[in-house]
This record gives sequence, C-alpha cells and structure tokens, in this order.
Amino acid sequence: MMRIKRSIVFTLMLLSIYIGSIYALENNIGGDVRSAAMGYVKVAEVGERLSFMNNPACFDQLKLSVTGASTELFGTGIIYQYFETGFLVSPSWKFSMGLEKLLDQDDIDPIGYGQQHFAVGFANKVSESIQLGFGLRFEQFKLLKQQLGKGRSLEAGVRFSLWNSRGSQLSLGFKLSNLAALRQYGNRTEIPPLGIGIGVSGKGGPLIYSLELLEQEIRAGFEYKLSPSIALRAGMVQGQPTFGIGLSQGKLRLDYAYWLADMGATHRFGSTIVF
Repeated sequence: MMRIKRSIVFTLMLLSIYIGSIYALENNIGGDVRSAAMGYVKVAEVGERLSFMNNPACFDQLKLSVTGASTELFGTGIIYQYFETGFLVSPSWKFSMGLEKLLDQDDIDPIGYGQQHFAVGFANKVSESIQLGFGLRFEQFKLLKQQLGKGRSLEAGVRFSLWNSRGSQLSLGFKLSNLAALRQYGNRTEIPPLGIGIGVSGKGGPLIYSLELLEQEIRAGFEYKLSPSIALRAGMVQGQPTFGIGLSQGKLRLDYAYWLADMGATHRFGSTIVF
C-alpha cells in the first residue's frame, strides 16, 4: 500500500511539472526579461528596443540587436531559454527571428519533456504613427527525447503611436496569435484557440507604464529610469507581482526579473547587445 501511495504521489509530481512547463509558453509568460519584470506586458511596449516575440508589429530603429535569457521555472528543474535577434532591412522594414525552449534538466526526477518554438517575421513602419507586423511560428514537443508532436501558426499585430512629442509617448497595440494554427500529435490533430491581445503603453519623463488585456487577463507594469543606465521595473500578472532591474552601458544591457508566482518564485536573467 505504501509503495502504491508513493507511486501516485510521484506521478502527480511529474504531472504538475509537465503542466507547469506547458503553462509557461501557452500563457504568454515567455519572452525577454524586461517584459517579465513588468508583469509580462507585451502588446504595446515602448522603449529603445522592442521585442518581435511580444508583438510582431514592434519596430525600432536599432540596426541590429541580439537578446538572450534563461531561467528555471518554479524551481522544478525545467529550464526556459529565450533568444531573439532582429535587423533593419530598410528604413521601413525590419526582419526578426526568435527561439524559445523548455528543457528538463532535473537531475533527480527527470521526465524528459521539452518544447521548442521558432519564429520569424517582418515588421513594417507604414508611417510615423502606424506599424504592422506578421510572424510564422513553428513548434516541436518532445517527451523522453521522442517527438510527441509539432505545430505551426501565424501571428499578426499592429501598433499605433497616438502621441510622440517632447519625450512623451502614447502607444496602442493589438495582437492576434494562433491564426491558421495546427498541431499534430501522431494521428491526433488539435487546433489551438485564437489569442487576442490589446494594450496601451505610455512614457512621460523617466516613467514608462503599460496596461493590457491579453486573452481575458489584465496585466500591468511600469519602468522608472533612475539614470540613463539604471531602470527599476515592477508589474502584476495573474494577480502575482513581478520586479526587476535593468543596467545598461554602451551597447550592452543586463536585465533581471523576479516573479513571485503561486507555483514558485522564478528568477530570470538576460542580456542584450545593440548596434
């Protein structure tokens, strides 16, 4: 009887880790560290560098940027890795690509689960006030090093610059995800639900603030510049607080985020190089 109870407890533990790892990407809590520190706000962010993985319509003037991040999710041994790069093709077009991974690196109770999401896309600066973008995402799912399934989907976004004058900005963003989406698990086919996000972000002096509704969930965050090289960040996602800091010097930026999640505290570290 005791052995059966232990087996049930162990199975439930593995199931919780599996669900938690899927939850990380399916609920839009992946991405760059700046976003993670600001409550995972994504749709209408403002700033020097904007993330294609947050909204494919994000267009910035950086000729080239490379961003990476890594974290252990909820103390489970599941490692989340993030990479993104983008470069200007012309003054009004930008190409970007990104990679997200979930890897089981638990030495005690490994379940061998893994996810990989690869995305490519273009953003177009239609005018000084309108940006459009689209992306194509490819997915792979593995368990015990065997492929469980694969999928693909389209993403589209639009951003409106409602105000940009004398250092003040106001941006409105929309994002649609899982357009024409399809996942295959052996002989079984699954169509993920359409994802819809709308958000507003503003900047006034040293303060940046964001508020968004992403798939029926309200998120909020802000960033305060203590100096040109130091930024403090905080936010709220799913009723749980996030905090972080950003340090920049020249072409290098270092970021840290802390999420006090119900499933377990999560630290995220990342860096960005811009040209």
